Amino acid sequence: MKKIKSLIINSSVITTIIGGSIGTLTSCANFDYKNIQKQLLPTVKEYKNISANSFNFAINSKIFYDAKISGLTDLLYLIQQRLMDAGITFGKIQLVNDSSVIDHSIRVNVANDLVNASSLPDTYAINISSKIIINANGLRGVLYAFNTLMQIYKISDNKIYYGDILDYPDIAERTIHLDCGRKYFTPKWVKNLIVEAAYKKINTIELHFSELSCMRLQLPEGNQFFNLAGARAGFDQRFISAEEMMDIVRFAQIHQIEIIPSLDMPGHARWIIEWYSNNHEGEDITLKNNAGSSVDYPAAIDITNNNARSYIKNLYIEYSQFFHDLGCRKFNIGFDEFIPYERMDSTTSIGYSNTLKQYAIDVLDVPAINATGFDTLNDWMNEIYNLLVEKGYHQVRAFNDQFLYDWSNITPTILPDKNIQVAYWTNSSSGKYATINQLAANGYHLYNLNDDYLYYVLSAGMQKPEPNQIFNDWNLYKFSQTIADLPKAYLPFYKGAYYCIWCDYYTRQTQDLVYQGTFKSIATFAEKTWNLNSIISYEQHINKVYQIGTDIENSNSILPFLTQKDDHIFGPNLIEPANIDFSDGNNTEYFMDDINWNSITKNITWSIVDPDPIFGSNLRIDDNQTTGTTRGTCLVRFPSTSSLIIGNYSFTLKADVIDNTGSITSYMKQIIVAY
Repeated sequence: MKKIKSLIINSSVITTIIGGSIGTLTSCANFDYKNIQKQLLPTVKEYKNISANSFNFAINSKIFYDAKISGLTDLLYLIQQRLMDAGITFGKIQLVNDSSVIDHSIRVNVANDLVNASSLPDTYAINISSKIIINANGLRGVLYAFNTLMQIYKISDNKIYYGDILDYPDIAERTIHLDCGRKYFTPKWVKNLIVEAAYKKINTIELHFSELSCMRLQLPEGNQFFNLAGARAGFDQRFISAEEMMDIVRFAQIHQIEIIPSLDMPGHARWIIEWYSNNHEGEDITLKNNAGSSVDYPAAIDITNNNARSYIKNLYIEYSQFFHDLGCRKFNIGFDEFIPYERMDSTTSIGYSNTLKQYAIDVLDVPAINATGFDTLNDWMNEIYNLLVEKGYHQVRAFNDQFLYDWSNITPTILPDKNIQVAYWTNSSSGKYATINQLAANGYHLYNLNDDYLYYVLSAGMQKPEPNQIFNDWNLYKFSQTIADLPKAYLPFYKGAYYCIWCDYYTRQTQDLVYQGTFKSIATFAEKTWNLNSIISYEQHINKVYQIGTDIENSNSILPFLTQKDDHIFGPNLIEPANIDFSDGNNTEYFMDDINWNSITKNITWSIVDPDPIFGSNLRIDDNQTTGTTRGTCLVRFPSTSSLIIGNYSFTLKADVIDNTGSITSYMKQIIVAY
């Protein structure tokens, strides 16, 4: 995503651009400070005793805290940088390991249950006067408190009004699920998603890195599955390296985001099956139907095959160990869309009773009269669950569609372990899936992934739930295909909700269009999961989505969403800023792909206008590309940057385009280099 810039059109209207126009918002000339509670995202639970007086930062502002609290110093360093990036202070706020507090400064207190309104670590309270006192139940609450203060400052003409704030979420886990298995998302993009989620008080991201035709995560070199990263022929071959994923997870942790790895088997595994065959002399571990064919479901692994079972277990062992070493303690094992339920025990040629049901009889000692293919599947699910628990995972979850079906007609002898959590996304198979009431009544913990409202799917039909539908028609307790909400008696079994980005047709949108398409809905999901009973209208909500915007604009250390190749010029003679990251010693390739190349028959002349003094005349253009498929590309060569300090540097890139009439049109782009 392009760094958000505000272009002042007149004294009362600002247009916010996020990789293109997203919307307009009103200025804060007539700001209603008494109503500020409703203007924060998500809406805070309480903002009482508010007055027109406001806290002010000063040159001697400090943040006082207890350095003995694990992780707090690192978090405050991040917050310190964010305050500077946002221009909130006169300079760098000093961090002071001390129990006192003075005017124009902030005191941070952290302890379990310090704020008794909620036991969640997300909970915080703020007292704002000539000084600010933050009390939080955990580090996440500290970050969220500063998010709230920054939002107040941003929308209220640089003021933080006196008052008392109390805030906490109505559900413990608020998750964004990212299908980075089918579609490659750059580490830069994922990091920005982390920043955006944290800013909106979403606390978990699930990275679904394996899919039907791809494995997008490479394990460290020397691991037996190092070469598994990649994809089937004809698919995007890019992947995230082990080093990049380590950086992503650590980056998420400092932003108080929990990462859940998602390795999806025994279905959705065609590439995993093919890789095994290529490395085991063509051995086929695909599940076969009663006719000995795997043509219907070539992505389903034969879980009755001992070699396949050993292979799958080793995959879970290696990937779970990798994430466990990074501090992850939750894991999604998938188990969705294996084969249709009606074929599990069918004796027809397309059924799987010879394989799955017979295994339950022969190996699991289930009496033939009671045996079902679900006994085999559930036993395997339990084995993988126990494996991950032994590896140190506190929570293991799976998707609901292979859990249990029609409870009146199919009752397996072997049931999924009651400690396996259920990611409940659909109940659309003619009522054959277990209902949320049935699962909760049997002791399973639930997560709401309602596929009607919380699924953004790159598919042939492009399912895109609109934010107004999420806001007006969905609530925390409304699950897929249900009319009534989850009964109150079962609320203790409800643990969280997901907003899911699925990329079935991964070429349907670029990663930047995915961001633009989900920006408002993610904000709406944040509002609805923080506040079960919203006190605002949808119109008020969507207006504050534009006003609050994004934290990415305030973060020099965060890479931009738009890659240089995807960046755009918005018209001739228009300087449009484009923020990029700069690494010492690297050259950067720039594109201008909104120019009408079909009209060009002669050439393009690139030049650098107004170079930053620190680069001077040593900043130059190499490899002007004016013909062929790379036309519109130039390579900018940077001089040595050993003397650079962290900050922004800029220059303007100019392209003089000569068309077939001999006319020259100049395109200019201001490049801001974040170092």
